[in-house]
Amino acid sequence: MTILAEIENVLNHRPLTYVSDDVYDPEPLTPANFLLVGHKNDYPFNFSELLNNSITRESLLKRKYYQTKLLSQF
Repeated sequence: MTILAEIENVLNHRPLTYVSDDVYDPEPLTPANFLLVGHKNDYPFNFSELLNNSITRESLLKRKYYQTKLLSQF
């Protein structure tokens, strides 16, 4: 589920319009602009906060490594 959520986040933040190099041009539209109207977006989740509060540090490290590997392959 986490990997699918991360892939969804990547896809929803890809620009729908032309991306300009000019700093004075407006930011390009993304699907997230329409989906997240009025919502605070705290993504991506800070894994280090979870790791510091966790009892099973090793299992979380393994899971994070696996998720990072899957996401990089995507």
